[in-house]
Amino acid sequence: MKDVDKIKGSNCSQFTNASHLSFHQRNLERLKMIAFLEKVHITAELGEYETCVAAEQDRTREATGTGLTQEMREADEDREEPIDYVLKTIATAKKSPVAAVKAAGIALEPVANVYGDLLKVKDDEQSSLIVSFLNDLKKTENAAHVTALHLDEVLTIIEESNERFIALKNERLDERIANKKESSRVLRANTDAVYTRITELIYASELLTDDADTLTLIKNIIKELNGVIDEFNASMNRSKGQKKDSETPEEPVAE
Repeated sequence: MKDVDKIKGSNCSQFTNASHLSFHQRNLERLKMIAFLEKVHITAELGEYETCVAAEQDRTREATGTGLTQEMREADEDREEPIDYVLKTIATAKKSPVAAVKAAGIALEPVANVYGDLLKVKDDEQSSLIVSFLNDLKKTENAAHVTALHLDEVLTIIEESNERFIALKNERLDERIANKKESSRVLRANTDAVYTRITELIYASELLTDDADTLTLIKNIIKELNGVIDEFNASMNRSKGQKKDSETPEEPVAE
């Protein structure tokens, strides 16, 4: 009876998105190095596998953020820092020995109190609240006090940064709609399905061949794929072990 090897179970469905992509990239690299694909009958499947891995890679890049995402972060900082400055300036002004400054701080305190948690609010709500915050500070009864605290230019900076943030967010939304792609879950399932077909074809080729050289070739392929599987499964188990250890409460110290 012919001695046959088997490709191990990969557990790749349990991997993180990054590990899942890396696992299949490693396998793809090894499979593309096979000199005689026809001997393992995976020529068509390998092209499909490469397409699936490329789709996962594109989705991963998109998930890590586009240039617009970075611009949004910068615009968000550009509006939040001066808002923090305005709120702190009003709080400090109340203690000023200069009468006009102190009066301005006291007059603007109710506005500062209403928007005290402004920097803790999420993006969409924050954007609209910033507009209200600026409108309240620009009201006729507050305008002179804002000027007394030299905040007019700061309010302009906040307004411009907030408008830029809103525009960038709308642009990113339009970009995502225009380039809508399958979810990571669907892409992963597609890749796993092709990988499974490839491993089944390799195993079937091993069972059916009577050629010693082809059998050696297939056994080497299986050995390499199993090596990748062992490496990634070990890494996943280490990660699970570390997570479990971090969640285990410390034993009380005996007195």
